Amino acid sequence: MSIEGKTFTICTLGCRVNIAESRGIKEALVAAGMREAEEGETPDLAIVNTCAVTAESERKSRQAIRRAYGDGVKVVVTGCMPEIHRVSEAGVTVVPNSVKSNIPHIAAGLFGSPDAAEEYFGCALPVSGSDGVHGYIKIEDGCDNVCSYCVIKRARGRVVSRPAAEITEEAKRLAGAGFREIVLTGIEVASYGRDSGESLADVIAGVSGVEGVDRIRLGSVEPTLLRGDFPFRLAETGKFSPWFHLSLQSGSSRVLAAMRRKYNREMELSAVENVKKAFPGASFSADIIAGFPGESDAEFEETVSLCREIQLLHIHAFPFSPRPGTEAAGMKEQIPAAVKKERMKTLTALDAELKSGIYREAAERKALLSVLVEQKKGEYFFGHSREMYETYIAADGEIPAGGIVEARAASGDRRGVFAKPI
Repeated sequence: MSIEGKTFTICTLGCRVNIAESRGIKEALVAAGMREAEEGETPDLAIVNTCAVTAESERKSRQAIRRAYGDGVKVVVTGCMPEIHRVSEAGVTVVPNSVKSNIPHIAAGLFGSPDAAEEYFGCALPVSGSDGVHGYIKIEDGCDNVCSYCVIKRARGRVVSRPAAEITEEAKRLAGAGFREIVLTGIEVASYGRDSGESLADVIAGVSGVEGVDRIRLGSVEPTLLRGDFPFRLAETGKFSPWFHLSLQSGSSRVLAAMRRKYNREMELSAVENVKKAFPGASFSADIIAGFPGESDAEFEETVSLCREIQLLHIHAFPFSPRPGTEAAGMKEQIPAAVKKERMKTLTALDAELKSGIYREAAERKALLSVLVEQKKGEYFFGHSREMYETYIAADGEIPAGGIVEARAASGDRRGVFAKPI
């Protein structure tokens, strides 16, 4: 029995890597002859790509698994949750992260294909994909860090880097398909090459040499990556977008030490200044954990002041979630839920304040923006500039998704920059 003509859905939770992997799985299933189910249509195959970074994400993953059930539906569960805790739901097929790229082959086995082996061979690393506008390349998997709050190392294993030459070839494939922006992602991209000796800067230089690639971005990065000449190597390509999503977590050196991060507040600020020298006008966003065990009000204020000093374009904040088996889960001075909720409210309000200020300033100086158009939103064409400004363009005629438009900022508020094409 073939999978050709059968339908599927993919529910994705969690990080950018999961998103990139799901997109790659989708493209592989379509290439194998399957069709993505339409809204309201019961699929033949339901894939749930789970997350386990917090207790809440695990709860949502289990909800998604239960919702996937239906008459005749074959359910595949993959991602980080089943690597941490057993999936108790009956009748599901669990696919480890290490063989996630083999899901089309596994699906054939579920539908009785005689050509599908019972065992799953291979590595998930090559899974890459697109969303129709951006091309995503997974350049590494795994993490060698020992953060006191995190379970992802248990779910993903040690660092495994994709060969640089293979990444360049994947960029050529995506550029040939019309994708002008390439996003390089991974579980811990700062550790790329630790296992192979290859250089992340060389990888980016290789991708920048691909004809048709106009913009390159990275997933989240640690401040330690942004020391020395690394930002300057990126600037030399002329194609790297001057936006950096920083894995900060806190602005307090004491809290960072308790988290077992590899940097302190001074190193965070030094990394930002180093980037600004290479990319004048660079923008930054960051991950922040609110309410880590023992975090005092004064230490939380250090994080707030750090966000202000950097002038973050976006604060991706989430409350600390104790994960069983981690050092942080057993720490004394766990922060009450009510306090974490208040700190989240503070960070959410700060995010809106900083974003509004940055967008208004861009409008006041009539910033020239190079915008990758993603979709039509009402009367505007919406996309992101190289600095990751959310940009709304008022234009006559049509601007196709995936097109790059030069526009002049005219006004701005917390929603984004409103611009006119040149």
